[in-house]
Amino acid sequence: DFAIGPDLNWSREFIFEKFYQDPLILVVPERYDIEPFGEHRDGLPLPLVDLRRLPEMDYILQEETTAVRREFDQICRDLGCRIEPKMQVTSSTIALQAAENQMGCCVAALGHLAFLNNREKLKFYQISDRDYSAAGVIRLRGKKFIDEEKYCISCIKKAMKEGEQEILKRLCGV
Repeated sequence: DFAIGPDLNWSREFIFEKFYQDPLILVVPERYDIEPFGEHRDGLPLPLVDLRRLPEMDYILQEETTAVRREFDQICRDLGCRIEPKMQVTSSTIALQAAENQMGCCVAALGHLAFLNNREKLKFYQISDRDYSAAGVIRLRGKKFIDEEKYCISCIKKAMKEGEQEILKRLCGV
């Protein structure tokens, strides 16, 4: 009756109601030292980096059809830069595994960082202070939620927010 997921520019027969936003995070293996490029800003849990000013690095990016990659490419277009990946993968989970194995940098929504096993060899940066990966409820146009569905959606929304806080606590003690 409904789904929870990213905004994929759904056809007109569907309605997407955004209820959660995740910042896109640049995950950097310890072999790259970009700490001098990070800027701490009020309201951002992680240092912000300008992709245009970073040194040359290997990037492991999701395929162009994925929501994260489309959002990342839009950020690059807005900045007037282009980043060519060393490797393309099918999911954020695989991109994160490649970064953990020191193969290159990747970009993932904050929520995906829960799947990291070896975060002590990685550094984390926001790549935008305004662009976020969005999650929401997708439903058929005209579909009305019953009380049980509304409750289910509110539980998922609450769990996503609590999960974000837990991830940030693990990464940087926020």
